[in-house]
Amino acid sequence: MTPRAAAFFDVDRTLLRGSSLLALAGPLRRAGLLSRTRLVSAGIHQLSFTIRGATHQQIEDAGRTGAEVVRGIEARRLRAVATESLESVLLPRLFEGALDAIDTHNRAEEPIFLVSSGPIEIVEPLARALGALDVAATRAEVHGGRYTGELVHFCHGIAKYHALQSMARRHHIDLERSTAYADSFADAYMLGGVGRPVAINPDAELLALAQRRRWEVRQWRETAAQDELAYRSSSTSRR
Repeated sequence: MTPRAAAFFDVDRTLLRGSSLLALAGPLRRAGLLSRTRLVSAGIHQLSFTIRGATHQQIEDAGRTGAEVVRGIEARRLRAVATESLESVLLPRLFEGALDAIDTHNRAEEPIFLVSSGPIEIVEPLARALGALDVAATRAEVHGGRYTGELVHFCHGIAKYHALQSMARRHHIDLERSTAYADSFADAYMLGGVGRPVAINPDAELLALAQRRRWEVRQWRETAAQDELAYRSSSTSRR
């Protein structure tokens, strides 16, 4: 099989406005999966994923805290809330520019991949809705169907680069002809792993790096209108 070009998307603050996990805080609370105390704890730490200037250590701390927050919860229930909240919560947070980019790659017959530090239970339903071929995301340990509070794999920093390499081998992707989209300096490894890196709404460090390396920089600020989302989602599902 001849290797083909593809497109790799980070999720939080690249595809979506803000944090996917924070966006689901309300539905998780209403489903009885998060107490008010846990919700506040999750909110404080998950903000590290959305604010500019978050350090690598802050993001790692946020990942560990996120795993601890869901300790004891049934994994299938978290996945169910994410799936049920997809159309009402997650899809409306998609940047219009992200949808345009996905459409462009679809027309070029270049498969879409999501590479995220967010929980796999949230990223996978989003990937299905967007017609992504494969996904790499953070995985929390599950025992007896419930989260233990520990992380199995934190998909962040250089781990995203390794995930990109692994998916490329699995799906016969030519990375030199491929595109990657991300917003954070922590994603520099991932962006540097393709022939066409694109910095989206970059933080200060990533912007400086992109300018030095002459990477493309885009600003995606507007989210797509509901009627446009419905049309594009239905079009993607038919592919």
